[in-house]
Amino acid sequence: KQTEAELGKLTGTTDKWGVALKGIGGLILGAFAFDKVLEYGKSMFNMVVETERLQTALKAASLSNEDYIKSVTFLNQISDLYGQNVNVLTGSYKNFIAASNTSNLALEERQRIYGSIVKAGSALQLSNADIEGSLYAVSQMFSKGNVQAEELRGQLGERLPGAFSMMAKAMGVTEPVLNKMLEDGKVLAKDVLPLLATELEKTYGAKAATNLQTVGGQWNRLTNAVIDFSSKANEATGFTKTLASGMAFVADNLSSVIKYVGMAVTTLVAYQVATKGVAVAKAAWLAIEQAWLITKGQAILALEGYTGMTIATTAAQTRATAAAATFNATLAANPFGIVLTAL
Repeated sequence: KQTEAELGKLTGTTDKWGVALKGIGGLILGAFAFDKVLEYGKSMFNMVVETERLQTALKAASLSNEDYIKSVTFLNQISDLYGQNVNVLTGSYKNFIAASNTSNLALEERQRIYGSIVKAGSALQLSNADIEGSLYAVSQMFSKGNVQAEELRGQLGERLPGAFSMMAKAMGVTEPVLNKMLEDGKVLAKDVLPLLATELEKTYGAKAATNLQTVGGQWNRLTNAVIDFSSKANEATGFTKTLASGMAFVADNLSSVIKYVGMAVTTLVAYQVATKGVAVAKAAWLAIEQAWLITKGQAILALEGYTGMTIATTAAQTRATAAAATFNATLAANPFGIVLTAL
Protein backbone atom coordinates (compact mmCIF):
# COMPACT_ATOMS: atom_id res chain seq x y z
CA LYS A 1 0.00 0.00 0.00
CA GLN A 2 2.75 2.43 0.98
CA THR A 3 4.65 1.66 -2.24
CA GLU A 4 1.54 2.32 -4.33
CA ALA A 5 1.03 5.64 -2.54
CA GLU A 6 4.62 6.73 -3.24
CA LEU A 7 4.30 5.81 -6.90
CA GLY A 8 1.06 7.75 -7.06
CA LYS A 9 2.76 10.86 -5.69
CA LEU A 10 5.60 10.53 -8.22
CA THR A 11 3.13 10.15 -11.06
CA GLY A 12 1.19 13.22 -9.94
CA THR A 13 4.37 15.31 -9.76
CA THR A 14 5.58 14.27 -13.20
CA ASP A 15 2.13 14.92 -14.68
CA LYS A 16 2.20 18.48 -13.36
CA TRP A 17 5.69 18.98 -14.76
CA GLY A 18 4.47 17.45 -17.98
CA VAL A 19 1.77 20.08 -18.42
CA ALA A 20 4.25 22.89 -17.82
CA LEU A 21 7.03 21.44 -19.91
CA LYS A 22 4.73 20.55 -22.80
CA GLY A 23 3.92 24.25 -22.94
CA ILE A 24 7.63 25.05 -23.15
CA GLY A 25 8.06 22.27 -25.68
CA GLY A 26 5.25 23.77 -27.73
CA LEU A 27 7.01 27.12 -27.77
CA ILE A 28 10.26 25.48 -28.84
CA LEU A 29 8.52 23.48 -31.56
CA GLY A 30 6.69 26.64 -32.60
CA ALA A 31 10.02 28.41 -32.98
CA PHE A 32 11.31 25.61 -35.20
CA ALA A 33 8.05 25.64 -37.17
CA PHE A 34 8.46 29.38 -37.80
CA ASP A 35 10.42 28.55 -40.93
CA LYS A 36 7.24 26.98 -42.31
CA VAL A 37 5.44 30.28 -41.79
CA LEU A 38 8.30 32.10 -43.51
CA GLU A 39 8.17 29.60 -46.35
CA TYR A 40 4.44 30.19 -46.75
CA GLY A 41 4.98 33.95 -47.05
CA LYS A 42 8.40 33.73 -48.65
CA SER A 43 7.46 35.40 -51.91
CA MET A 44 5.91 38.44 -50.24
CA PHE A 45 8.66 38.68 -47.66
CA ASN A 46 11.44 38.48 -50.25
CA MET A 47 9.63 41.02 -52.40
CA VAL A 48 9.48 43.54 -49.54
CA VAL A 49 13.13 43.03 -48.63
CA GLU A 50 14.30 43.15 -52.26
CA THR A 51 12.32 46.32 -52.99
CA GLU A 52 13.75 48.05 -49.95
CA ARG A 53 17.28 46.98 -50.90
CA LEU A 54 16.92 48.28 -54.45
CA GLN A 55 15.40 51.58 -53.34
CA THR A 56 18.21 52.11 -50.85
CA ALA A 57 20.81 51.38 -53.55
CA LEU A 58 19.06 53.71 -56.02
CA LYS A 59 19.01 56.48 -53.45
CA ALA A 60 22.75 56.02 -52.93
CA ALA A 61 23.38 56.13 -56.72
CA SER A 62 21.31 59.29 -57.23
CA LEU A 63 23.08 62.65 -57.14
CA SER A 64 20.27 64.22 -55.10
CA ASN A 65 17.02 63.33 -53.41
CA GLU A 66 15.22 65.14 -56.23
CA ASP A 67 16.92 62.87 -58.78
CA TYR A 68 15.94 59.85 -56.68
CA ILE A 69 12.27 60.85 -56.69
CA LYS A 70 12.38 61.50 -60.44
CA SER A 71 14.00 58.10 -61.00
CA VAL A 72 11.37 56.25 -58.94
CA THR A 73 8.60 58.00 -60.88
CA PHE A 74 10.29 57.20 -64.20
CA LEU A 75 10.73 53.50 -63.34
CA ASN A 76 7.13 53.12 -62.21
CA GLN A 77 5.85 54.74 -65.40
CA ILE A 78 8.04 52.85 -67.87
CA SER A 79 7.46 49.47 -66.21
CA ASP A 80 3.71 49.98 -66.26
CA LEU A 81 3.61 51.32 -69.83
CA TYR A 82 5.65 48.48 -71.31
CA GLY A 83 4.82 45.55 -69.02
CA GLN A 84 8.21 45.16 -67.35
CA ASN A 85 9.04 44.07 -63.80
CA VAL A 86 9.83 47.24 -61.86
CA ASN A 87 12.31 45.53 -59.52
CA VAL A 88 14.23 44.07 -62.46
CA LEU A 89 14.40 47.53 -64.03
CA THR A 90 15.40 49.17 -60.75
CA GLY A 91 18.23 46.68 -60.32
CA SER A 92 19.74 47.57 -63.70
CA TYR A 93 18.79 51.28 -63.52
CA LYS A 94 20.73 51.93 -60.31
CA ASN A 95 23.87 50.59 -61.97
CA PHE A 96 23.14 52.53 -65.13
CA ILE A 97 22.72 55.80 -63.22
CA ALA A 98 25.81 55.23 -61.10
CA ALA A 99 27.88 54.46 -64.21
CA SER A 100 26.59 57.49 -66.16
CA ASN A 101 26.80 60.10 -63.39
CA THR A 102 30.16 61.34 -64.70
CA SER A 103 29.02 61.58 -68.32
CA ASN A 104 27.73 65.15 -67.84
CA LEU A 105 24.49 64.10 -69.53
CA ALA A 106 21.29 65.36 -67.89
CA LEU A 107 19.22 62.85 -65.94
CA GLU A 108 16.38 63.15 -68.44
CA GLU A 109 18.72 62.36 -71.36
CA ARG A 110 20.11 59.31 -69.57
CA GLN A 111 16.58 58.16 -68.82
CA ARG A 112 15.77 58.51 -72.52
CA ILE A 113 18.71 56.22 -73.37
CA TYR A 114 17.66 53.74 -70.73
CA GLY A 115 14.03 53.87 -71.86
CA SER A 116 14.96 53.18 -75.49
CA ILE A 117 16.56 49.87 -74.50
CA VAL A 118 13.48 48.91 -72.49
CA LYS A 119 11.16 49.82 -75.36
CA ALA A 120 13.22 47.80 -77.85
CA GLY A 121 13.21 44.81 -75.51
CA SER A 122 9.45 45.09 -75.01
CA ALA A 123 8.79 45.29 -78.75
CA LEU A 124 11.01 42.26 -79.41
CA GLN A 125 9.42 40.33 -76.52
CA LEU A 126 12.78 39.86 -74.82
CA SER A 127 12.86 38.15 -71.44
CA ASN A 128 13.57 40.08 -68.26
CA ALA A 129 17.03 38.52 -68.23
CA ASP A 130 17.81 39.67 -71.79
CA ILE A 131 16.60 43.21 -71.13
CA GLU A 132 18.63 43.27 -67.92
CA GLY A 133 21.69 42.02 -69.85
CA SER A 134 21.24 44.70 -72.53
CA LEU A 135 21.04 47.43 -69.93
CA TYR A 136 24.12 46.02 -68.21
CA ALA A 137 26.04 46.29 -71.48
CA VAL A 138 25.09 49.97 -71.83
CA SER A 139 26.11 50.57 -68.22
CA GLN A 140 29.50 49.02 -69.00
CA MET A 141 29.91 51.43 -71.93
CA PHE A 142 29.29 54.38 -69.63
CA SER A 143 31.65 52.98 -67.00
CA LYS A 144 34.52 52.56 -69.45
CA GLY A 145 33.82 55.81 -71.31
CA ASN A 146 34.73 54.27 -74.66
CA VAL A 147 32.36 51.89 -76.44
CA GLN A 148 34.15 48.63 -77.16
CA ALA A 149 33.28 45.91 -79.63
CA GLU A 150 32.92 43.43 -76.76
CA GLU A 151 29.93 45.31 -75.31
CA LEU A 152 28.41 46.42 -78.63
CA ARG A 153 28.78 43.20 -80.65
CA GLY A 154 28.78 40.77 -77.75
CA GLN A 155 26.79 41.74 -74.66
CA LEU A 156 24.35 44.13 -76.37
CA GLY A 157 24.26 42.64 -79.87
CA GLU A 158 23.61 39.07 -78.62
CA ARG A 159 20.53 40.21 -76.70
CA LEU A 160 19.30 43.07 -78.86
CA PRO A 161 19.42 41.95 -82.52
CA GLY A 162 20.80 44.53 -84.97
CA ALA A 163 22.35 46.73 -82.28
CA PHE A 164 25.66 47.05 -84.15
CA SER A 165 24.10 48.01 -87.47
CA MET A 166 21.73 50.48 -85.76
CA MET A 167 24.69 52.10 -84.01
CA ALA A 168 26.47 52.53 -87.38
CA LYS A 169 23.31 53.94 -88.92
CA ALA A 170 22.82 56.33 -86.02
CA MET A 171 26.39 57.58 -86.37
CA GLY A 172 26.07 57.90 -90.16
CA VAL A 173 28.94 55.52 -90.91
CA THR A 174 29.27 52.05 -92.40
CA GLU A 175 29.74 49.02 -90.24
CA PRO A 176 33.41 48.52 -91.28
CA VAL A 177 34.13 52.13 -90.40
CA LEU A 178 32.42 51.72 -87.03
CA ASN A 179 34.43 48.59 -86.41
CA LYS A 180 37.66 50.50 -87.14
CA MET A 181 36.59 53.34 -84.83
CA LEU A 182 35.91 50.87 -82.04
CA GLU A 183 39.37 49.35 -82.49
CA ASP A 184 40.95 52.79 -82.31
CA GLY A 185 38.93 53.73 -79.19
CA LYS A 186 37.31 56.71 -80.87
CA VAL A 187 33.70 55.95 -79.94
CA LEU A 188 32.74 57.75 -76.73
CA ALA A 189 29.68 56.45 -74.87
CA LYS A 190 28.34 59.89 -73.97
CA ASP A 191 28.43 60.91 -77.66
CA VAL A 192 26.99 57.84 -79.41
CA LEU A 193 24.51 56.35 -76.91
CA PRO A 194 22.08 59.29 -77.29
CA LEU A 195 22.24 58.66 -81.08
CA LEU A 196 21.56 54.94 -80.59
CA ALA A 197 18.61 55.80 -78.33
CA THR A 198 17.06 57.91 -81.08
CA GLU A 199 17.50 55.13 -83.63
CA LEU A 200 15.98 52.53 -81.28
CA GLU A 201 13.06 54.84 -80.59
CA LYS A 202 12.39 55.22 -84.32
CA THR A 203 12.58 51.47 -84.89
CA TYR A 204 10.77 50.07 -81.88
CA GLY A 205 9.09 52.93 -79.99
CA ALA A 206 5.62 52.54 -81.48
CA LYS A 207 5.70 48.75 -81.11
CA ALA A 208 6.82 48.66 -77.49
CA ALA A 209 3.31 48.81 -76.01
CA THR A 210 2.40 45.51 -77.73
CA ASN A 211 4.06 43.73 -74.79
CA LEU A 212 1.04 44.71 -72.72
CA GLN A 213 -1.06 42.38 -74.87
CA THR A 214 0.92 39.34 -73.71
CA VAL A 215 0.50 37.21 -70.61
CA GLY A 216 4.08 38.00 -69.62
CA GLY A 217 3.50 41.74 -69.85
CA GLN A 218 0.31 41.64 -67.82
CA TRP A 219 1.94 39.33 -65.26
CA ASN A 220 4.71 41.89 -64.80
CA ARG A 221 2.10 44.64 -64.31
CA LEU A 222 0.33 42.51 -61.71
CA THR A 223 3.64 41.87 -59.98
CA ASN A 224 4.33 45.60 -60.02
CA ALA A 225 0.98 46.27 -58.33
CA VAL A 226 1.86 43.76 -55.57
CA ILE A 227 5.32 45.32 -55.19
CA ASP A 228 3.79 48.79 -54.90
CA PHE A 229 1.23 47.60 -52.33
CA SER A 230 3.81 45.76 -50.23
CA SER A 231 6.19 48.71 -50.39
CA LYS A 232 3.53 51.15 -49.17
CA ALA A 233 2.39 48.70 -46.48
CA ASN A 234 5.98 48.37 -45.32
CA GLU A 235 6.36 52.14 -45.12
CA ALA A 236 3.13 52.43 -43.15
CA THR A 237 3.84 49.60 -40.70
CA GLY A 238 7.61 49.75 -40.51
CA PHE A 239 7.70 45.98 -40.95
CA THR A 240 11.28 45.64 -42.17
CA LYS A 241 12.55 48.14 -39.59
CA THR A 242 10.84 46.18 -36.81
CA LEU A 243 12.20 42.94 -38.24
CA ALA A 244 15.68 44.42 -38.45
CA SER A 245 15.42 45.56 -34.81
CA GLY A 246 14.33 42.07 -33.78
CA MET A 247 17.23 40.49 -35.64
CA ALA A 248 19.61 42.99 -34.05
CA PHE A 249 18.29 42.06 -30.60
CA VAL A 250 18.78 38.36 -31.29
CA ALA A 251 22.28 39.01 -32.66
CA ASP A 252 23.22 41.08 -29.60
CA ASN A 253 21.76 38.53 -27.18
CA LEU A 254 22.35 35.31 -29.08
CA SER A 255 24.29 33.66 -26.26
CA SER A 256 21.43 34.28 -23.81
CA VAL A 257 18.84 33.00 -26.29
CA ILE A 258 20.87 29.83 -26.86
CA LYS A 259 21.31 29.41 -23.09
CA TYR A 260 17.58 29.60 -22.30
CA VAL A 261 16.61 27.42 -25.23
CA GLY A 262 19.20 24.88 -24.07
CA MET A 263 17.80 24.95 -20.53
CA ALA A 264 14.29 24.40 -21.84
CA VAL A 265 15.40 21.46 -23.99
CA THR A 266 17.33 19.91 -21.08
CA THR A 267 14.31 20.22 -18.80
CA LEU A 268 12.08 18.67 -21.44
CA VAL A 269 14.47 15.71 -21.81
CA ALA A 270 14.59 15.28 -18.02
CA TYR A 271 10.80 15.17 -17.95
CA GLN A 272 10.75 12.46 -20.59
CA VAL A 273 13.29 10.41 -18.63
CA ALA A 274 11.27 10.82 -15.40
CA THR A 275 8.08 9.75 -17.17
CA LYS A 276 9.75 6.61 -18.47
CA GLY A 277 11.17 5.95 -14.98
CA VAL A 278 7.69 6.04 -13.48
CA ALA A 279 6.44 3.62 -16.13
CA VAL A 280 9.32 1.21 -15.36
CA ALA A 281 8.66 1.46 -11.61
CA LYS A 282 4.97 0.73 -12.11
CA ALA A 283 5.77 -2.28 -14.29
CA ALA A 284 8.23 -3.63 -11.68
CA TRP A 285 5.72 -3.20 -8.87
CA LEU A 286 3.01 -5.00 -10.83
CA ALA A 287 5.45 -7.87 -11.54
CA ILE A 288 6.31 -8.19 -7.83
CA GLU A 289 2.67 -8.09 -6.85
CA GLN A 290 1.80 -10.73 -9.43
CA ALA A 291 4.67 -12.97 -8.28
CA TRP A 292 3.49 -12.65 -4.66
CA LEU A 293 -0.05 -13.60 -5.67
CA ILE A 294 1.25 -16.62 -7.56
CA THR A 295 3.37 -17.73 -4.58
CA LYS A 296 0.42 -17.23 -2.24
CA GLY A 297 -1.76 -19.36 -4.47
CA GLN A 298 0.86 -22.07 -4.62
CA ALA A 299 1.13 -22.11 -0.78
CA ILE A 300 -2.63 -22.45 -0.43
CA LEU A 301 -2.67 -25.35 -2.88
CA ALA A 302 0.20 -27.06 -1.05
CA LEU A 303 -1.54 -26.64 2.31
CA GLU A 304 -4.75 -28.03 0.90
CA GLY A 305 -2.82 -31.03 -0.48
CA TYR A 306 -1.09 -31.65 2.86
CA THR A 307 -4.41 -31.44 4.69
CA GLY A 308 -5.95 -33.92 2.26
CA MET A 309 -3.03 -36.29 2.70
CA THR A 310 -3.29 -36.07 6.51
CA ILE A 311 -6.99 -36.86 6.41
CA ALA A 312 -6.38 -39.77 4.06
CA THR A 313 -3.59 -41.12 6.31
CA THR A 314 -5.78 -40.91 9.43
CA ALA A 315 -8.59 -42.71 7.65
CA ALA A 316 -6.18 -45.40 6.49
CA GLN A 317 -4.85 -45.83 10.01
CA THR A 318 -8.40 -46.15 11.38
CA ARG A 319 -9.23 -48.78 8.80
CA ALA A 320 -6.00 -50.64 9.53
CA THR A 321 -6.72 -50.67 13.29
CA ALA A 322 -10.22 -51.95 12.68
CA ALA A 323 -8.91 -54.66 10.37
CA ALA A 324 -6.32 -55.71 12.92
CA ALA A 325 -8.95 -55.91 15.64
CA THR A 326 -11.18 -58.00 13.42
CA PHE A 327 -8.30 -60.30 12.53
CA ASN A 328 -7.38 -60.83 16.21
CA ALA A 329 -10.97 -61.54 17.11
CA THR A 330 -11.15 -64.14 14.33
CA LEU A 331 -8.02 -65.85 15.55
CA ALA A 332 -9.29 -65.96 19.11
CA ALA A 333 -12.49 -67.70 18.05
CA ASN A 334 -10.69 -70.52 16.09
CA PRO A 335 -8.93 -73.47 17.86
CA PHE A 336 -5.96 -73.21 15.59
CA GLY A 337 -5.89 -69.51 16.14
CA ILE A 338 -5.81 -70.07 19.90
CA VAL A 339 -2.73 -72.27 19.53
CA LEU A 340 -1.04 -69.78 17.24
CA THR A 341 -1.88 -67.00 19.62
CA ALA A 342 -0.47 -68.98 22.50
CA LEU A 343 2.73 -69.56 20.56
